[in-house]
Amino acid sequence: MSARIVLVIPVLLIFSACSHSSNPSPNSPTTPTSPPNPLDTATTVTTGTDSSYWQIVSNANALAFSDIWFTDTLHGFAAGSNGYIYLSADGGTTWTQSAQLEPSSSGQLGIQTLFFSGSQIGYAVGLMHIAVTANGGQSWTIKSRPDLPITGAQRWPSLQFITPTTGFFSAGQKLWRTDDSADHWTPIEIDSVGSFYFFGTNNGVSFAYPNRINRTLDGATWQNTAILPNSSSGMPFTYMQFSNDQTGWFTDLNRISTTSNGGVSWKAVFQPYPDIITDFQVLSGQTVYLAGVNHLYKTMDGGTTWQREYTLSSNLASQGGLIAIFFLDDHHGWATGGNGVVLRYRH
Repeated sequence: MSARIVLVIPVLLIFSACSHSSNPSPNSPTTPTSPPNPLDTATTVTTGTDSSYWQIVSNANALAFSDIWFTDTLHGFAAGSNGYIYLSADGGTTWTQSAQLEPSSSGQLGIQTLFFSGSQIGYAVGLMHIAVTANGGQSWTIKSRPDLPITGAQRWPSLQFITPTTGFFSAGQKLWRTDDSADHWTPIEIDSVGSFYFFGTNNGVSFAYPNRINRTLDGATWQNTAILPNSSSGMPFTYMQFSNDQTGWFTDLNRISTTSNGGVSWKAVFQPYPDIITDFQVLSGQTVYLAGVNHLYKTMDGGTTWQREYTLSSNLASQGGLIAIFFLDDHHGWATGGNGVVLRYRH
């Protein structure tokens, strides 16, 4: 997911602790049947013209890409629903199959989340494993996830590394920490953490189901700082990102909320109903890009107003829609999703 953790969901999967056989197909997105909260109905998108800076550069794969990450304007990585990591050396136009992290399985999303610390060290999270590269994706080492065996509802995994070797992981159960590149993991919060964001090795914020915001200043003890009354506790995906230690963003598929006091209080600022929020990324200033299944959106004033940036064709939307968005900087971005579609932003 984008300077980020996670993030993304191609089809809103809710994983069972015992079986994955009931998961919907990656090409069958779930759409809310009613507005998630009538109190938020004023926070709708403004009409606008799609930006010409977004262009489809690839649509040749008959599988979903559930995450995307670029280390420079040419070299990128994509998480394949068939369990393979994909590489690009031309800005996302062509992709080659690299390491296999999980066995191919129809109806499952083999690889879910990517995170890179610089151009050489990167991580990929699958259903059962974590892959690590130290040479820019030329080779990968496969390691077990820390939350196995799964004993409860498995949420979409969140991953963040604040140094090349120190990182954090959660998937709806405990929050885990590693200081040796995912060789060993230690639980540091036993709450049902769905998403989190760390500003350093010991200073972080987490969202715990069903609606709690917790914060730590020492990496070990956590204090509940807020309750999110509008959070959709049943959703399998949440995502959190901060631009500094006071200003942050949070989404749970239906709406995106923001805080200006380090997570003490939150305000819902946008819901693109009937679209579903699958990912977002905070850029410089007050600019945030947001991916929905059917559209891309943007705010340039911290969430006060929103405009439509791109509309996916009905054909591509029906094949899974948009799942992930990633920006290298303010001028270079990518979005991806069902059928391996890749959009590139250049401005």
